[in-house]
Amino acid sequence: MNALVDTGSGVVLGVQAAPERFADEPEAARRMVERLRVRHSAVPEILTADKAYGSGPFLAWVEERGIEAHVPVIDRTHQTAGRMTHAEFCYDAADDRYVCPEGNVLRRVGDASGEARRSGTTAYRSRLSDCRGCPIKARCTTSSTRAISRSLHQDVRVKVQAREATEVFGHSMRLRKRIERLFACVKHNDGLHRLRLRGLRGADEQFVLAATAQNLKRMTKLLATGGPRIGMVAA
Repeated sequence: MNALVDTGSGVVLGVQAAPERFADEPEAARRMVERLRVRHSAVPEILTADKAYGSGPFLAWVEERGIEAHVPVIDRTHQTAGRMTHAEFCYDAADDRYVCPEGNVLRRVGDASGEARRSGTTAYRSRLSDCRGCPIKARCTTSSTRAISRSLHQDVRVKVQAREATEVFGHSMRLRKRIERLFACVKHNDGLHRLRLRGLRGADEQFVLAATAQNLKRMTKLLATGGPRIGMVAA
């Protein structure tokens, strides 16, 4: 179950069923945020979630709507099997190219509006003649040339990544634990151990009922304590 929860009150603002696929979780979050905007004219100031939502396209979508993303960024640039990482290559924004430690250039390959748009990345590759006699090739790559992938939303990724060291980001991550408590309560206290209706539509119906039950419990407590604070979290 994907849920949109106000972190101040603990009230569930939206739920969305999605297949158990990595790429479908951000799409579920988009639907919940848009549904909240259309039905209630409400847009969160801050959106926090776990790393499954830390892809470049989703972070860009959030920031474009004036929402501050507090989400750990997915970063696979260090997964190079012991070879040189992307950080050792200098990106030249003016000429849209990378420069290796030996001064050789990696230029963009392919059409940025084609496959790159679908994958969310664009590739840069060195020339065979530059790599053939390179003195650091052994620790750079096992291929004939070196390739580097860059996110089309790299500027947004860097912006969000810079927040990860801030105190407010850490506070958002602690608030996100409300989501885990919500799931635990729905499962263990309300008995939603498995779905009894087929398909995503059936799952949505069960999730809405479970969220309604949680909200009734939560609102009873809020009425007794004088009302909620304001916050937002997605997961």
